[in-house]
Amino acid sequence: MNATDNFKSTIQAYLEQRAEFDELFAVSFAKAHKSIDDCITYILNWVQKSGCIGFCDAEIFSQAVRNGYKITDGSMWCDYIDLLQHFGKDTNSPKYVCPKNLTAQHDCLVKRREQQRAEERAETKRLKALENEEQFKELKAKFFGLMFTDGALQVRVLESVLEHINEGEAMHHCVGQYHSKAKSLILSATIDGERIATVEISLDTLKVVQCRGVCNAQVEEQPQIIKLIDKNINQIANRLAA
Repeated sequence: MNATDNFKSTIQAYLEQRAEFDELFAVSFAKAHKSIDDCITYILNWVQKSGCIGFCDAEIFSQAVRNGYKITDGSMWCDYIDLLQHFGKDTNSPKYVCPKNLTAQHDCLVKRREQQRAEERAETKRLKALENEEQFKELKAKFFGLMFTDGALQVRVLESVLEHINEGEAMHHCVGQYHSKAKSLILSATIDGERIATVEISLDTLKVVQCRGVCNAQVEEQPQIIKLIDKNINQIANRLAA
């Protein structure tokens, strides 16, 4: 979408006039990175997203100042409007476009968007990891089904990429990436079905490399876990040699 020179000059004149009597707006308007072309692009994008084909002057100007609302930071307000549109809010409603505390509302939406992006990245990472399932099975399938218990405590081998990812998310550590470690075997330790620790065993030495609880914390059951694994290490050795 393109704007005519007359449209640009009309908007430019309005903004310059506004800057003459609105000191706060004048500060934002005078910023070096501001340009009339950026402003026009924003307005045209708003028009296109609205789905409407006709607007009066007041409707266009109201994208800068609505219902007497004074925009103290034009750049932040435009970013805020973009976020409202992203989350499907009604940008024709003063309830949304005229916040009493622009900074607080803007920061709230920014935080929400960042969380959304983090979730999108995590899901992309998860899907990419799952592509390695067959390779993981080729390396570790011989250990599937191994489980050791002393009655209350139970330690078992993780049997899929997804189980590694779920273990990492539940325990808030990075074991979700360990499915690709060819020389490591990962086990989950539980008591009464509740995760208490994640264990890494070296397939070169058949020794426990690490035993970590939530957020990589040390766990008081570590000696008990290591004792149980050492007692049954021959089962792992036999599978490894098969």
